[in-house]
Amino acid sequence: MKVMSMVFGIVNGLPEQIITVVKHVDGLGFDDVRPEHGEAAQGLLLRAVEVEYKKIVKRRSQRFDEFGEE
Repeated sequence: MKVMSMVFGIVNGLPEQIITVVKHVDGLGFDDVRPEHGEAAQGLLLRAVEVEYKKIVKRRSQRFDEFGEE
């Protein structure tokens, strides 16, 4: 359920945000949007999530090293 809540937080409002991006990028139009761009965006998103979770683990590890067990 926690993962589903996180995914909902990602996709909630996302279509509107993508529409805004397409409208504001000079030289880009809705004819340029392709289904395969979703796969590329998913890869970027997953790498960003991995980076953020690695930061969380690092901070947690530093807390344990500094203060011992929580």
